[in-house]
Amino acid sequence: MTSALPYQPLGAGEVLPRYAFLEPLLAGRRVLEIGAAASTVGRSAAWLRSHGARSVLALDSAPAAVDAARREQASVPDLRFLAGRLEDVQGGPFDLVLVADAAPLLRAPAALDLLVRLMSPEGHVALGLRNPAGASLAALGGEEPREAAPTWGELLAALQARFACVEVASQVAVAGYRLTPAGTLELETAVDATLMGDEEPGYWLAVAGKGPSGALGAETIVLLPVAPLMVVAGRSGELVARLRLAEEELEEARAQARRSVGAPGPGHSERERELGEELEATRARARRLERDVETLSALERSARQRAEHAEQELASLAAASKGPGGNAP
Repeated sequence: MTSALPYQPLGAGEVLPRYAFLEPLLAGRRVLEIGAAASTVGRSAAWLRSHGARSVLALDSAPAAVDAARREQASVPDLRFLAGRLEDVQGGPFDLVLVADAAPLLRAPAALDLLVRLMSPEGHVALGLRNPAGASLAALGGEEPREAAPTWGELLAALQARFACVEVASQVAVAGYRLTPAGTLELETAVDATLMGDEEPGYWLAVAGKGPSGALGAETIVLLPVAPLMVVAGRSGELVARLRLAEEELEEARAQARRSVGAPGPGHSERERELGEELEATRARARRLERDVETLSALERSARQRAEHAEQELASLAAASKGPGGNAP
């Protein structure tokens, strides 16, 4: 995964671990992705293609954000983006449907019925639902939930009414360190979860279909970079200050070397070399940070566009519900 994984609701840092868990379902499948293209700038859909999906259609409701995702992922074959609603989807049936946020479907049962009709007979749907009682990486970064989510019981009841088999998984946010012996190429990974205690899931994940998916047999742990979380939390100033300090120290070392009589001693050149390496490393971190900030800005614009789109839709619905005299029929 790339370092630019800003932690926001339904962003790449929240969705891609879910996809990694479901990777056994991807090989050769026709996939419909719902509600993730805008918040991930299409990277989640591109990930699906690169990990075995035969074709991917990414559906989202924000036209400007979908256009941005389409431009960003233009080189990925058999990947299409659609701005609209579920009823606008054509080209099914789909073997796998991935729903980033189940809440809108639970509020519109007719849309859930339509989703079932878009699936192939042996297909599966995987839906994520935010658990308000649990911690998510997005919340850890300072993002607040947009609205109250339906309950897990509501999701389970809706799926059991439509599918013969419903499987359940939990998505728990973790924090920690990875300790790696230097020079080791192939590692046996040991995971110590004793310090976590009883952690509430940040999300629930349900996989439903005619029969078992075969994808929920093992636990999956996905490592994500911490730097974007620092950006979201507003701590990027520390890295900028370190960059300036390194530049000043390097320039001072060079000035001392120039003032030295004759050839500079080995101490000067060695210190200058060390500072140069440190400066380059800090600059590289700063460049990654700048990319993360740019991504966050794009996602912020996308969120505003989605909010404006929702407000316009609500206004249209309110106007349509009124009779000719301006009153509701």
